Amino acid sequence: MNKQILTRAALIVLLATVLALAHNAVSPHRIAYVGTWPSTFGTDSAAVPPSYQEDDPPILRLDEAAAYFQSAGAQFVDARDEADYQLGHIPGAINFPFDYYDDHAGTVLPRLDKERDIVTYCGGADCELSLYMARQLRNEGYTKIHIFFGGFTQWQESGLPVEVPEP
Repeated sequence: MNKQILTRAALIVLLATVLALAHNAVSPHRIAYVGTWPSTFGTDSAAVPPSYQEDDPPILRLDEAAAYFQSAGAQFVDARDEADYQLGHIPGAINFPFDYYDDHAGTVLPRLDKERDIVTYCGGADCELSLYMARQLRNEGYTKIHIFFGGFTQWQESGLPVEVPEP
């Protein structure tokens, strides 16, 4: 009887593994089986914008931003200009250029879900557009906002997935 239970348990584990691998293979938020993950994961500090204030939305470290990305539950908002976005961005990120907020608000805001986490980012430590975008979204009534101030530069340098649109 114990042998029969062990056999069934092994089959269930095998079936679950096959289903998980198949799902990952077709998922738009695929997780690489083998990869080089950033050596900076787990660091205790995050880059902080110079004009960051105590009541601003929280800032994410690289490992935290990657966790939101892998969860597939968060929406990423790229606050850079469209030209920079077209050169590469975090996969699935919505381009919402902060410098042209009013021009894009009518088409982008309806795509953002107020019930989901939103991660704003821009070019990196020398760019505060992600902070400004987070503040503006908060003013629009979004409450689950996070800022990845390391931005696209830190993301790309860490070897995390990058999407480049086809011309």
